[in-house]
Amino acid sequence: MRTIGLSSDTALTTAQLDQLKVQGGSFVFRYYCTSNGNSKLLTLAEADSIVNAGLTIAIVFEDYGGAHRKGEPETKSHIEDFDPAVATSNAATALARAAQIGQPAGSAIYFAVDFDFQAQSDLNHIVGYFRVIADAFSKQTISYRLGVYGSGLVCKTVSASVPAVEFRWLTYSTGWADTSDYNDWTVDQHRSGTYFTLTGIGAGDVEDNIASSQDFGQFTLAPAALVAAPVPHLAYLSHVSHGPSTYALFEDNHPQSAGLHLYKDGVLQKCDTSMSSLLAHPLPQLAARNLSFRFANSIPQPDASAAIFKQAQAADGVLVTSNVPDTNNGHLACAWAVNTVVNRALGHDVGGGLSTTDMNVTLVERVKQGIALGVPEAQISEGFIIISPSGSGAGGGVGHVGIVGEMVNANPDDRRIYSNSSGAGLFEHYYTIGTWREEMGPDGRRLDILYYELLS
Repeated sequence: MRTIGLSSDTALTTAQLDQLKVQGGSFVFRYYCTSNGNSKLLTLAEADSIVNAGLTIAIVFEDYGGAHRKGEPETKSHIEDFDPAVATSNAATALARAAQIGQPAGSAIYFAVDFDFQAQSDLNHIVGYFRVIADAFSKQTISYRLGVYGSGLVCKTVSASVPAVEFRWLTYSTGWADTSDYNDWTVDQHRSGTYFTLTGIGAGDVEDNIASSQDFGQFTLAPAALVAAPVPHLAYLSHVSHGPSTYALFEDNHPQSAGLHLYKDGVLQKCDTSMSSLLAHPLPQLAARNLSFRFANSIPQPDASAAIFKQAQAADGVLVTSNVPDTNNGHLACAWAVNTVVNRALGHDVGGGLSTTDMNVTLVERVKQGIALGVPEAQISEGFIIISPSGSGAGGGVGHVGIVGEMVNANPDDRRIYSNSSGAGLFEHYYTIGTWREEMGPDGRRLDILYYELLS
């Protein structure tokens, strides 16, 4: 499954990280570099902020990457950035930065080629650079994987010539050699605004990215005290901060006691054979949910969306909204209707009462808590929440909320949406994705259109 995220040469604020998560982002590409004073450089505090927002980190090393220096024309290149001595220095610096951050073994460090090199002599020089780095990495106790950032020509040349280079990050500069038709990328970079709209970020400040698989060398962080298991046969899985406490999840590999162990601030809380059993305990419930989906992809999740979709279908044309109090005879009952359907499916409301604005605030908070996900339109499915909050976007008008329904043909714009119909006074499949966009989007009320998946 493809995932989307950002790359940025400056630190993102907590609010921007939260927005990225809500809008379906799952990772942030940040930099290692030589200069301690460079704004590119990822700090441990920033890394913790990224992880605390529920996002993963991916790393690229770049000082200049062969590109022009300040004051030089953009056509000026520096192939000497890939000299063998520079490669040795860059590899050592990248490994030192990884140690400072606590980057875990098995994750990747990409190295950037940030110019459109095409001459065979230049390509040979770049290949030599990556061979020196691969050799340096192969001698380390902590094993890191390697990636290359650059044009399509650079990506395919380096990966074909240096087997240790596993990942290929394709530049958004489609005019560079072999870039527009290069499809063997691991990560594909796009100009900002392709997937996300973040407050305080303009065109060119960041880049949007899509990864072709769930593994492109990204990672999360764990304090050393958590990685050191409290019992020898426990294997660290993940951790999460909840309030003033830190919860850590370990897997017991002992044949006589296999299962999951949840620790709170170093003290054992619960042992269970499955995450679903662990979730049944009230004390660590929220933290356990965070742990289960944030960092442990192999742990199955209950399909809340399927239950919501089933109840939406059952309520179609049956659930009466015209008599709901304080909704102007059902004209403002969309949030009530969605809360009612979700309650029937999961045993609790989404939240927010009768207000789509308040409901969206609740959904954002659920994303932060790890019990919901913000998703892009391309990844929606039955049972997801679609919401255009009142007062959002450029329009500022009255919003609407519904439940994503089934595809009726091959056109995704014809996918059904179940929501309150104020005219009929009923919850029914009144909108489609396409008609919702026409009504709520830039050509209609000019409201935001957001999608969420409830995990429980």
